[in-house]
Amino acid sequence: MAYDRLYLQNGQDNLTYYDGTDITTFTGILAPTNTLATFVKKPSTVGSASSSPSASPSNAPEYTYSYKVSAYTEVGETDPSSASAVTIDLEKLDVNNYVKLTWTPVTNADGYNVWGRTAGYWKLLYELKGANVSEWIDDGTVEESEVFTPPEANSTAGVTGKYIALYKDSLFVFGDPQNPSRLFYSGGGDRIHDFSVSNGGGFIDISKNDGQMGTGLIVFKNSLLCFKEDSIYQFEFSTSGLPQVTQVNPSIGCIAPRSIVAVENDVFFASRRGVFTIGNEPGFAFDVLRTNELTSRVRSIFQSINPEYIQNIAAVYATKANTNLVIFSYTPAGGVTNSQTLVYDRERIAWMKWTNVSANCWVNYIDSTGTTRTLYGDDSSGYVKEILTGSTDFGSAITGIFKLKAEEFEEGLDRYKKLKDVSLVLRKPTGSVTMSIIKDGIETATSMNISTVSPAINFAHYVFARFLFKTSYGTGAVTSQDDNVLRTKRNINLLGRSFMLSFTNGSSGASFTLLQTTMTAKARSLKYRLSTDIIG
Repeated sequence: MAYDRLYLQNGQDNLTYYDGTDITTFTGILAPTNTLATFVKKPSTVGSASSSPSASPSNAPEYTYSYKVSAYTEVGETDPSSASAVTIDLEKLDVNNYVKLTWTPVTNADGYNVWGRTAGYWKLLYELKGANVSEWIDDGTVEESEVFTPPEANSTAGVTGKYIALYKDSLFVFGDPQNPSRLFYSGGGDRIHDFSVSNGGGFIDISKNDGQMGTGLIVFKNSLLCFKEDSIYQFEFSTSGLPQVTQVNPSIGCIAPRSIVAVENDVFFASRRGVFTIGNEPGFAFDVLRTNELTSRVRSIFQSINPEYIQNIAAVYATKANTNLVIFSYTPAGGVTNSQTLVYDRERIAWMKWTNVSANCWVNYIDSTGTTRTLYGDDSSGYVKEILTGSTDFGSAITGIFKLKAEEFEEGLDRYKKLKDVSLVLRKPTGSVTMSIIKDGIETATSMNISTVSPAINFAHYVFARFLFKTSYGTGAVTSQDDNVLRTKRNINLLGRSFMLSFTNGSSGASFTLLQTTMTAKARSLKYRLSTDIIG
């Protein structure tokens, strides 16, 4: 959005915009033709009609002056005309020895740009306003631009690209199919969709011909981040207003354009290797951007994604109510549309997996009441759906399962223990919740219904761990009116080296908040081993 207009790009068509009523497209113009450069030498004697250079020694050095002309409108600039050149024996032009450049004017042009003077290295020389201007004299007084080179395509019908962003009051377009490394920028202000050099626009090639496609743009603090498939660059305007690009990371890029999302003081994105963040690294004296991976704990899930469809990963930052989630929908192996979701909980620094969300694209929408709603387009049904609201999934109970980190106790993984008690503190649990104990990371040793487990506690010879003598615990069914509920399973007597708790509500739609878990165990002797542990 810019100036109450929604500017649109799709990687195929020219730039358009929607103002709430109409969709506006732009009409292009043609490049100038019949460009002709002529050397003019003023006569040394008043009244002389000669306009040709005086004869020069046959061994005098020769210099070639080459020129092109482009036309511009309020939208963009044409590709330049064919070059026209003159070869003379003067190294420097002046008011008495100059080149006259002429061309055929272009209908509906706002003006013209002259490019020169070296063939193959043309730079911007001069801008002429007016549709009917048809000539310009180069007397050597104008210095060539150090930055701006002739356009390589006609942008008067609007530039073309896949990605668009608004940065410092200018539009930026990236991912031109014909020039995948080219970043276009507009003049800004009342020239918001004008990409001609004459009105403050232009383009810059980001690591041209490096074999990587541009994959996205996002504004980050005082700069514009430009993503390619395997690298990241930072665009800024210099203090003199000229465009400049610096490389942020030469080996990590973004492979999924719709995964790029701003999250507080960072930017999240999906690369070939996993989900990464980019932001300012704490502890550095200067404003240095650095990348960090987030998916190391769920790397096996990420690596199961069909590489062909990593580019379809779509993300959103959802902060509705008391949630603080970054959501990534993806295509698992064998699928062609997004059907599963990895969710990163920023408050708990933990990942969750949803298997019932088929999100192709996401949006945060603020309705007329000021309520933020997180919506997605469902690939499988064609509906626009809302998440983080209600307690069912289109009328069906939501099935959930989560696992806690395995507990190996102080003795470590090389010593057996006998698990004695497991205690839980729940907030407002409702319905039937099942807890399972997984030993040594692979075997589900036992399962139980939390709502029927007796919470009675007595004093035994093993560790007390967090229970207070003054606290008494009642019995009874779990109801939504309960605040903090304690549940304890005693005398489990399960032998293993590590123990993990897993919780599921099955298909009942039960819900609860887990506040705390405690496990107590009694260690076996240091030399205790099972027969299967002994190497023969």
